[in-house]
Amino acid sequence: MQSLTTRGCAQRAIQLAFGLTASSMCEWSKFSRRCLLFALLKHPNARINPPTEEDVDRFSHAIGIKHPLLLEEKVHAACDGLKLHIEQSTNYLKQNQLYNGWTGGTYINSVFVFSPDGLIRMATFNAPGSWHDSTIADYGIYKKMRSVYNRCGGKVVVDSAFNLTFGDYLIQSSQSDPIIKDATYEESCQAKRLNDQATSLRQLSLIHI
Repeated sequence: MQSLTTRGCAQRAIQLAFGLTASSMCEWSKFSRRCLLFALLKHPNARINPPTEEDVDRFSHAIGIKHPLLLEEKVHAACDGLKLHIEQSTNYLKQNQLYNGWTGGTYINSVFVFSPDGLIRMATFNAPGSWHDSTIADYGIYKKMRSVYNRCGGKVVVDSAFNLTFGDYLIQSSQSDPIIKDATYEESCQAKRLNDQATSLRQLSLIHI
């Protein structure tokens, strides 16, 4: 029974169910992850592929059922960054790359674009923790978003961390109400409703992450 209550065991429930020690459980877990990776390498549903024109139409209509203003903008996905905590490096140069001064932690960063069906449609993995989300998106994601927009007009909802100077394929949501200079009351109300719906949709990426 001693082996089943080892401090720090991540597979304790499985150990108790099958009566395995921690060392054996970790070895089989490592082996099973390798088998899973091998099985998924060439599986079509495991690949990260940008949406087709038919996908964009289907996703935008699905989003439009709950968020009508986003249907007018033909929004088909939501994008956000993910910070994964890692152990601090004893190498100063590596630690300097991975340390994020804003949050005071050491991370590996990634950026994902999720569609309403729960699949990852675009991604950039394992960027240094000191990089900004918008900088990470420069490595392929903005280009893919622009390609989808040029093909069929599909847009993506992002938060305030992403750059809007790249084009009209992004809709940025923020926690505060948008302020439009010299706008009428109706235009201001429309912008607020669009921001509210974009912020609500952005929870799509937060849920999956």
